[in-house]
Amino acid sequence: MSSHIDYFDCPQCGGNAQREQDNRSGEVFFSCSNCSWNGGEVEKTDIVFKCPNCKVEGNSYIECVLDGIHHQTVSIIEADDCVIYNNLESEAEVDRYQCEHCGYILRDKDNYNIDNEEDLILWLRRNK
Repeated sequence: MSSHIDYFDCPQCGGNAQREQDNRSGEVFFSCSNCSWNGGEVEKTDIVFKCPNCKVEGNSYIECVLDGIHHQTVSIIEADDCVIYNNLESEAEVDRYQCEHCGYILRDKDNYNIDNEEDLILWLRRNK
């Protein structure tokens, strides 16, 4: 079978997904290496943080540490990936996200600190 393959982030878990199209028949197949997603619609639901270190659960335990001594906590992450903060009072740059309870720092697959909302959402989807 001769085919063309595209790779992208899985809409269900954030893992490595692929779209494969058979060049003869035109049939398209979807798959994910981390979950059972096969190209179907994914129901968007609010995302909930669970710390892999201390197991505390809830978005209010995600601490957004800003440069300097500023910090704030996440209130909710809505189904449309909108992050809502408690007491946002600073215009400082985000240094990292971490568990407010135990200090566990959220890191991406390359071991860099998660420091933006897009990567935070991806981390949360991969670590549910």
